Amino acid sequence: MSRLHWVLSCLMFLAPAVSAAGQPAGRYNVVIIGVDGLRADHLSLYGYSRQTAPRLSARAAKAVVFDRAIAQASWTLPSFASLFSSRYPEEHNANSVIVPMSRKERLLTRILHERGWRTAGFVGGFFLDPVWGLSYDFDLYRGVGQGNFRFFSETAAQASDWIRSHQDERFFVFVHGNDLHPPFDLTHQGEKMRHAFDADYAGRVDSLLVDYMFVNNLNSRFLKRPPPRRPDSKGRALNDDYIADIDAVRSSPQDIAHIVAHYDGRILEADAAIEQIFATLQETGHDQDTIVVLLGDHGLEWGEKGLLGTGWHLTQYQTILHVPLVLWHPALAPRRVTQVVQLVDVAPTLLEMLGLAATESFHGRSFAGLAAGKPARGQRYAFSTSSLTE
Repeated sequence: MSRLHWVLSCLMFLAPAVSAAGQPAGRYNVVIIGVDGLRADHLSLYGYSRQTAPRLSARAAKAVVFDRAIAQASWTLPSFASLFSSRYPEEHNANSVIVPMSRKERLLTRILHERGWRTAGFVGGFFLDPVWGLSYDFDLYRGVGQGNFRFFSETAAQASDWIRSHQDERFFVFVHGNDLHPPFDLTHQGEKMRHAFDADYAGRVDSLLVDYMFVNNLNSRFLKRPPPRRPDSKGRALNDDYIADIDAVRSSPQDIAHIVAHYDGRILEADAAIEQIFATLQETGHDQDTIVVLLGDHGLEWGEKGLLGTGWHLTQYQTILHVPLVLWHPALAPRRVTQVVQLVDVAPTLLEMLGLAATESFHGRSFAGLAAGKPARGQRYAFSTSSLTE
């Protein structure tokens, strides 16, 4: 072999594969499953006593599980904005109920879209609706709008159908469900879900709508702030009977425990619905060439510190910020990772696993090495903020 041929052979070996368009032809598809409101410590995978997600636990035996994953924000919009932008809330500024994410932000979705991945999003929460800016650079993005919510029984089914119809293409899918997030309409959500973990309960909670109005006013009462006696968006006034119900639940450990049991039952339902994503990947043969990441965006307060549910979670407690993070990669052996990682680290990690460079705007730090079992390089830190501008 001549010296020139030897040099050319080395260059071909070192260079990444390219598509017909001259872009890197990443080997893997990517699926991100975002479970809104999922606390890490309510999964048996993280030591919880109830088997809330048996399918996830079984599949995690073949996954990389991160024991100390931290969300960058305490409510949905800024948390997912940090996930996709790999930037902190004070940098991407999507921490307001009136200001969406800027089109100038360079998101993970845009990078993959530019490199040839087909992109689709199926979301179930109001703050992931296209109006908030996270839909940029998706070929298809199905949101909700008008404050409605969708569960994984719908979004995972849509994502599965889309994967089947694009199984011959390289794809990136974001699938999200609002299954675990208030409002909890316990009067209409069925015995199976409502009593999965508290079948002997007989009390007032099953006749209540545990929604934003309810939990915000319950928290206000605990914090000794007078609840505003004005109608909510549905015209319900905070009358004396309603306030009496709030006070009764607040002072009843049994009622609080039943609401928590309902939350755990919703995890069980979500676990069953999410399973269809994995089944579809296996059915299409893409379980062998797809990276799957399952994560939560924030937790919920279930009586800790005297608080309940959500009021945009303007706290920094572990109950809110410690989220599950589980990664399946066809080429990685299962393991537990004990080092601290953050949601802002997910985008640069995926790009490294795909052989792509992270953009300079990314502030997260790839944990691909940790996922592969390599020793940690230096100390890792996590930073979170709780802010809400109106």
